[in-house]
Amino acid sequence: MQNTKRKQLTKYGRVFIVFLVMTALTVCFYMCPSALKGCCKSTELASRNSVSIENMFHIPINMQRGPPAPEYKFDMNGSDVIVFLHIQKTSGTTFGEHLVLDMDIDNQCQCSQQRKRCNCQRPNSEKKEWLFSRFSTGWKCGLHADWTELTSCVDDTMNKKLEMQVDKRRYFYITILREPIPRFISEFRHVQRGATWYSAKHLCYGRPPTEEQLPPCYNTTDWKDVSLDEFLACESNLARNRQTRMLCDLTLVDCYNQNSMPQERRNKIMLESAVHNLENMAYFGLAEQQEMSQFLFTKTFKLDFKVPFVSSYKSKSSDTIITPEQNRTIIQQSELDIELYKFALELFMKRVNKVIKEYPEDYKKFIDEVNNAQLTEFPDSGPLPKRRKKWKKYLKQ
Repeated sequence: MQNTKRKQLTKYGRVFIVFLVMTALTVCFYMCPSALKGCCKSTELASRNSVSIENMFHIPINMQRGPPAPEYKFDMNGSDVIVFLHIQKTSGTTFGEHLVLDMDIDNQCQCSQQRKRCNCQRPNSEKKEWLFSRFSTGWKCGLHADWTELTSCVDDTMNKKLEMQVDKRRYFYITILREPIPRFISEFRHVQRGATWYSAKHLCYGRPPTEEQLPPCYNTTDWKDVSLDEFLACESNLARNRQTRMLCDLTLVDCYNQNSMPQERRNKIMLESAVHNLENMAYFGLAEQQEMSQFLFTKTFKLDFKVPFVSSYKSKSSDTIITPEQNRTIIQQSELDIELYKFALELFMKRVNKVIKEYPEDYKKFIDEVNNAQLTEFPDSGPLPKRRKKWKKYLKQ
């Protein structure tokens, strides 16, 4: 009799457990529409404290990992797509203009005077694009979309909004980095002049951060005329470690929720994720190394430019007066970016030296053209005049 009761209790217990699990899954699904992908992350987050960081990283399956092979040539007629991750105040606007205005290709990007954007279509198609960037497709994944936003958005956008068909593409992610302290000061000056990037969504798991997770730094329409001390005092200022945040996978740290794990571990995951993603990008350049960034790009993709890139050592950040205390604060608020840039500089030099060994004659010719035949490993801008093309020269009337 007792055995029969035990069996009945066990049976009912199992049914009850199944009921609880199904109820929990149902609640999770309806409480969080992006369910089972980004919802109910508590278990996932708890496990991350015991999992090695490198085992958490993920690269999209259709993304080229690292630079392509030396014999590779960008397939303009095929399914290759360059995706430009544009980080604020890294000379990304200049680089983006080079991509749409200065490429030495047969099928030039067709630019519109009304909207300062270009159609960069493949030579064999009027509907297919080879470039996903601000000046070609526009901010389709959000204003200054970061790694987290782009990798979850680009392919779907290409399928449903741009080309209107599902295709098997190969994505080549690229970006430009800049020395962290000048970049930070440059962003401050840009915001001081009235820039806001107000429409940036900062999506993560398909959702923007709550106001509690990302409080605004100001209550007016912009932060024009903000002082540097005020700029530094805002704890939610996204200028802090911007390059690291925009290159890392924010889903690994519960997006903008600062309370889901200790700050030290959060910083470690973000930095190592950014390093991992940068290393897996097909190409990246450095704002301070315009000439060698150009050479690296042309040899990575076998695509040439009609004009040389020229380094400019004069910027608004260079004439900004800051106190020693403010400088220390900027360094503190850029500590992750400083570490990221150290890695980036070393990796950049390795990649450049590799292509120099592969193309020694092309390198000599390139240096002759850029630096008036003065051969140095990383030449400065030399005697060439600064050339910044204006849109009106290339736009259709």
